Parts: sequence; structure tokens; C-alpha cells
Amino acid sequence: MNNVEERLAYLEGRAEEQSHMINGIREAMASLEARIDRRLEQFEQRMDQRFTLVDQRFLAIDGRLGRMTSLLVGLLIAVIAGMSGIIAAILQR
Repeated sequence: MNNVEERLAYLEGRAEEQSHMINGIREAMASLEARIDRRLEQFEQRMDQRFTLVDQRFLAIDGRLGRMTSLLVGLLIAVIAGMSGIIAAILQR
């Protein structure tokens, strides 16, 4: 009988050890999940900042292109006026 009680006590001890190990694994997984969540949040914030910067750069480029288009239209009108003057001078000869 003593042998059975010893074996049962051993098995109970092992079951307790396993329970502690499982609880430790749960805690480690929760900690890992929290760290991953924090890292993902940081990554998302960095990506949001970079996309904001990219959007700002595109807006600046759009503004420059808009100003350049105005200049090109003015230049085109000046070239047409100049060419018209040249053509008019040639036709008057």
C-alpha cells in the first residue's frame, strides 16, 4: 500500500509541476503578445508619419507643377506673340 501512496504522491507532484509550467507558459505568451502589440503600434505610428510626409511632399510637388504650368502658359503666349510679330514682319515685305 505504501508503494501506491508514494506513486500517487509522485504523480500529484508532477501534475503540480506541469500546472506551474503551463501557467508560466501562459504568462510568457501574454507578455509576448503585449510586446508584439506595442511593436505593431509603434510600427503603425512610424508608417503613418512617413505616409504623412510623403503626402506633404506630393502636395508640394503639385504646387510647384501648378506654378510651372502658369509659367509655361505665359511662355507659350509670349512665343506665339513673337512668332506672330515675325510672321507679320515677313508678310509686310
